[in-house]
Amino acid sequence: MISANITTRQRQPSKIDYYVYYDEWTGAIVSAGRTKVATQTNPCLITRDTTVQRIINGELNDREYIVVLDDNNEFTLIERDNVVRLRKKEDELIVIPTNNHKNWDVRIRVFTVNHKMTIEFNDNSIRKLTSIWLRTPTSIKEQDNLVFYVAKDNQPDYLIETFEFDASEIFDSGILVVDVSMLSRYTSYSDLSLLTQRNFKNYQFEVVNDMYVDVASNTKKTTPLVYTNNADDAHFDFIQHQNTVIVNSNISSSQFDDVGLYGKEAIIYITGPQVDQFYDRFELDLVKLRQQQSLEFETDFDLDQCQLLHKYPKLTIHKRKSA
Repeated sequence: MISANITTRQRQPSKIDYYVYYDEWTGAIVSAGRTKVATQTNPCLITRDTTVQRIINGELNDREYIVVLDDNNEFTLIERDNVVRLRKKEDELIVIPTNNHKNWDVRIRVFTVNHKMTIEFNDNSIRKLTSIWLRTPTSIKEQDNLVFYVAKDNQPDYLIETFEFDASEIFDSGILVVDVSMLSRYTSYSDLSLLTQRNFKNYQFEVVNDMYVDVASNTKKTTPLVYTNNADDAHFDFIQHQNTVIVNSNISSSQFDDVGLYGKEAIIYITGPQVDQFYDRFELDLVKLRQQQSLEFETDFDLDQCQLLHKYPKLTIHKRKSA
């Protein structure tokens, strides 16, 4: 009988390339797989991170992961956390549009009566960059400045002023307010253009023929948020039809003051079943609601599974699906 020594070798698992297509502005995963997708127009991360396989298998939720630039300036897949990672600025300047974009990321408004300019981030845009919850502290990974160039309308070479702001300061305060009375010496506010290098996809510039009233400092930190009760005879109705929520008022214009709705805008925060799961916020135009006009908001969540929070103890809201 012939005998021989047999040596066994452990088979090494083959290394698989995964293709992760992502939104270039938010880093959100659009699709993930083991093959290229010829029809995809989004940027693609090619990686051997086995996290992708777990996403494909359904073990992990792709919405909890984003593609970002790491410390070595290379794209990588990470789990969302509470850190805001701003996209690298574009090289070219763009003129900030003056149209009212529902999905604005950064909004700049000039109030003509008391010469104030406000700069703010959209809460929903920050949520897309992080796993931000309504009451979870967050931070910006790197110090970055937002620079806005003020020029005459349709005359970008006619530079009037340059404003530079620390992004973390805007983020921490919620809204930044600066005096711009010096601009009126050169031209009217309606004849201004704002230019910037984009960190975000959608910017909006608006000239408001009104006085800016600082309500943020009185409500953001000191006024507690309250749950809305789902009363049938509520002041406002929130009616969801597929991916749209329609808001109607059931009270007269004079009753708005009785409820504590004195201003021109009211913020309603939308959370998940757990109150610290921030989904969105609705900016209610109280002027339109006083005139019995309906408001519409695009959504990507089931309103029945959400909670509505606000800072008006007397306000009641009824939420339901359309018949």
